[in-house]
Amino acid sequence: MTYLSRYQKGEYERVWKELLALGARVRQDAVYPDALAVARETMRRARANIDLLIPRLREIGYLFEAENPDKPIYPDAVFMPPSDSGRAFIEQIEKSAGVFPISLRAWYDVVGSVNLMGKHPGIRFFEDEPLADPLVVDPISDYHLDLLADWEADRDEVGEDESYRLEIAPDEYHKAKITGEAPYSIALPNASADARLLDEWHNTTFVNYLRSTFRFGGFPGFERLPDGERPDDLIAFLTKDFLPL
Repeated sequence: MTYLSRYQKGEYERVWKELLALGARVRQDAVYPDALAVARETMRRARANIDLLIPRLREIGYLFEAENPDKPIYPDAVFMPPSDSGRAFIEQIEKSAGVFPISLRAWYDVVGSVNLMGKHPGIRFFEDEPLADPLVVDPISDYHLDLLADWEADRDEVGEDESYRLEIAPDEYHKAKITGEAPYSIALPNASADARLLDEWHNTTFVNYLRSTFRFGGFPGFERLPDGERPDDLIAFLTKDFLPL
């Protein structure tokens, strides 16, 4: 039975665990097409969840920062589908810094980008500590090429063999407009099926981070609320009919 067949039958975490254990061998001809199919199916499910989540947040009166007329330049949009320009940026980065993990490349090929930063005028859970840490996966843009150029210049000057850290989201504090720490990032190159999301408080892989995020309606910080204080009814509304990853 293929990895994809097993995944579709419900072995979600086991299949990803086995693919991750292969390391770079997941790129071998006998495995790669199947692994890529799993990654794309995973991200199809993530996209379906996002398509449900954003209208539900609008329904409860959530105010997206991307739609705030007084916001600065960032963020650009609540959701942006994959684009040819984004794919071109990825190819430039991969040429210089090395390959994306299969999971992250599938995200950008299937989902695109999402930014749930915002607030609700009557629901403090989105703003109080512990911070809600809304789901953000930034688009790949010329900003990343600027960071890549800086990384290449530093590497050439001092001869360091250091991975390029691809920034994909602000940390939980910056999302809440509080001075924070390093952005969430993934080190390149990474030829594995999945990769650790650096500087994110779960200390886990990108796919596991998405699982945690969708489990709590796009706001994984809700996980840290004590029993009895978590907005369980709200989470149930936001996550209804979500697909497992």
